[in-house]
Amino acid sequence: EFLKTWERALFFLTSLLLIIPGNICSSIGLFLFIIVFYVHKKGIKIMG
Repeated sequence: EFLKTWERALFFLTSLLLIIPGNICSSIGLFLFIIVFYVHKKGIKIMG
């Protein structure tokens, strides 16, 4: 269940980044990636 949510969130972020052009995409993308990666790491720790 958790993995499905993770994949869906990742897909959503990817498609969102494809829509936003230019430098805004880069900075927002990096910011979102850090947040998502942190949450993902924390989620694994909580689960296992």
